[in-house]
Order: sequence, then C-alpha cells, then structure tokens
Amino acid sequence: MVDGELIEGDVCTFRVDHEPSSAIGTVQIVRWWSDLAEISEAHIDFGLLGSAWSLSAPVDLAQEDRRTLLLGMKTAREYRFRIVATSEQGTCTSQEITIMTGPPPTEPNLPILTKTEARAGGAEGFFVAVPGVSVGNDGGSPDVFIFDSDGDVVWWTPDTLAQVAAAQMSWDGRSMWYVATQSGLLHRTSMDGLSRQSFDVGSAHHDLVPLPEGTMALFANFGSDGPLPLGHHLIEVDDAGALTPIAAMEDLYAPADGYHPNALGYYPRDDSFTISDLELDGFVKVSRLGELIWQLGGANPLGPSFELQGMERAGGHGHDLGPEGQFVYFDNFFASGQSAVVELLLDEVAWTAEQRWTYPLGTVCRFLCGAQRLPNGNTSIAESMAGILHEVTPEGELVRTFDNSVPHGQGITSIFGYVRYRPTLYGPPQSYWDE
Repeated sequence: MVDGELIEGDVCTFRVDHEPSSAIGTVQIVRWWSDLAEISEAHIDFGLLGSAWSLSAPVDLAQEDRRTLLLGMKTAREYRFRIVATSEQGTCTSQEITIMTGPPPTEPNLPILTKTEARAGGAEGFFVAVPGVSVGNDGGSPDVFIFDSDGDVVWWTPDTLAQVAAAQMSWDGRSMWYVATQSGLLHRTSMDGLSRQSFDVGSAHHDLVPLPEGTMALFANFGSDGPLPLGHHLIEVDDAGALTPIAAMEDLYAPADGYHPNALGYYPRDDSFTISDLELDGFVKVSRLGELIWQLGGANPLGPSFELQGMERAGGHGHDLGPEGQFVYFDNFFASGQSAVVELLLDEVAWTAEQRWTYPLGTVCRFLCGAQRLPNGNTSIAESMAGILHEVTPEGELVRTFDNSVPHGQGITSIFGYVRYRPTLYGPPQSYWDE
C-alpha cells in the first residue's frame, strides 16, 4: 500500500503520496491506492486553484503504485487535483488536494515568450519547442521546452546542449526524445526529468518522429566505419538504442549535389513517412518498409511524381500531410524571394499537385521552420530564425503570435527550431486535419 495521506472519497477511501519532481518543479508525481475493488479506469483531474478542472492525466493501472505525472502546469502557482477511479461498483472521486508548483529554475534560463493576440479563436493546448540554430547561444537555454497557449513555459529539460533542432514525445508520452540540428547523439529525457540517456546511432540530425511500437524514426548519417553503408539513412531506434534501418536516402531520390534530409513526418493511417531534403528541393513519401511511394518537387524522380499546377517548384522544411492529399509546408525560399507557407492538394490518380493556399511571411527563414495544421482548422507556422510562432486562419488572417526572440538570462537571444502542437501532454501525437 502507498505510504501517503489518507484522503476520503465520496464512496471509497484513497491513500495518496505526491511530490514535485526534483528536476522539473512544474511536474507533480502522484502515487495512490484505493479500497475501491477491481478498478478498471482512473484519471486525475487537475487545474489552477479556484479555476475549472482544465487538465486531466490518465492513470496507467499497470504502473507500480499507479504512479502518474501531472504535466502542463505553470511555475509558482497553486493547483488542485482529485483522483477519479471507476470499477463495476461505480465511480469514486477523492477530495481535492492542493499543491504548489516550483519557481522557474536559475539554470537553465527558461525562454521568455511574448504572446500577441490579434483575434480570438486560437488553439488551446501546448507547443513542444527547441532552441534551434541559436547563433551565439552558449547553451543557457533548455534543450527542449513546452509552453502552453498562454505563452507560459510549463516543462523543460534540465540540461542545455544548444543547437537542438527537433523534439518529440514518445508514443506513450512518457519521455522526450531530441536531436541536434546537424550531427550528434540521439537524446531522451523522462517526462519527470529524473533520467536522461544519450545514444550513439550514427550522426543523428534535424528531425525525428515517434512510432506506435514505442520506437523513434530519425535521420542519421554514417561514415565508412558505421553499422550501415556510408551516407544518410532513415532509421528506427528502440528504448535501448538499438537501430533498425528503414531506407537509405540514395534509394529514394537523386539530388544534383549530395543529400540534406531536414524534416520528417509519420502517418499511422497508412504507416508511411514524408521526407523533405534541401538539396532535392522537394519531398518524398516512403512506406514503413522503405519503399518509395512518390516524389513532390525536385528533379530526377525515382518513382511516381506530381506535375505542379500553378507553381514552378515545391520544396522546403517542416510539413504536414492530410488524409485527403492536403499538403502544407514551409517554403524557405519562396518564388518571390520571401519565405511562405504553401498548401497543395495532391491527386495520386491524375498525379497533379495544385496550389490551394499561400501565406507569405515577408522575410526569409534560411534554417528549419515548419507548418502544422491545428484542430481548429488554423495553421501553426514556426518562423524559426525570427523566433516567432504564428497561428493563421484559412483566410490568411493572423490569430496570434508567440515571440521567443527577446534576450534573457546572460544576454542570450532565443529562437525556435521545429515546433509541434499537442492538445494534451498525454498519449500519442495526432493528425489534426478535418477528416
């Protein structure tokens, strides 16, 4: 039985032990027991004291002591939580328990985000972000941080590496994985911040995505003495750091001058990936077995490719593929000489790619940058080198921005790498296209 405080429920009794993580003060670790027999489902409701139950953490009943993390809370604020357990006897809800989150850490220096709201209707949830190509950054920013739709940082890695390009939560939501912009190790930090591992799986770089089996897919470059042939590969890595090859870039596309894969997407609906490459100036879609499905943009396709309608080229970085052929991507060097986000409609019968929507940014973003469809139909745009995240309506109206470019700490100026939206910090990532 959990050695904790006895808490009365409406029709049962709980014993609850809770404490903040010693690594991340906004994370609360809850362990509990109940005399309610044969519990089949449980969750923990929580929210700011005096406010509604705005957050909910699912309980994995197979975890020892039903250990559950409360994620997504702001620093130095009072919260309350309650445990809700269900069995064949009915549902039992505990009395509420009040907790206080910790203050911002002195190290690392948390980003200071300025939110500007142009209109109502922004997506509620969280954004997983990294410092990106932080020119002059001495490593004072956390490798990964999460901020909420108020612009408040609610989670961060305790360590600081600098030049982290992308981060993704594992499929089960229990850990954060991340890679450097160029070449380096693959890193993993538990969501309670209490454990961290690094894996040498070749020179990992740019981007990664979680897979349903609990593994991660990512880009890695291998030298002549590596476990895979010389060059860039898409690989799969498990919790122990063991790698499985998926595909070699040279088997998927043929750019004129080398390979530079830079952004990766995964789609469980057909178990496939999309890859963008700077040197190809285009995209490819690949099956989980490493088989080329199509190429969009670029030259010298090695398989089926689309004829571009109303545009001369299609290439860039971060992108998002919808279930009906919708394809939104960040074009770093738009035809007008400015970066933009472009949405296409891909027809795999006629093999045409028709431009449906464009959002020019008025600046040029030369590194990283990306776009993602949000559940409210808007588009999230990470203008990485400017340190700004935009939310834009289908009509091209700006909803809000999060500005991460202000100096902080020891004079460090933060920017963004890739940024991923999540409505909740629990469970697997989802597609937010209107299906």
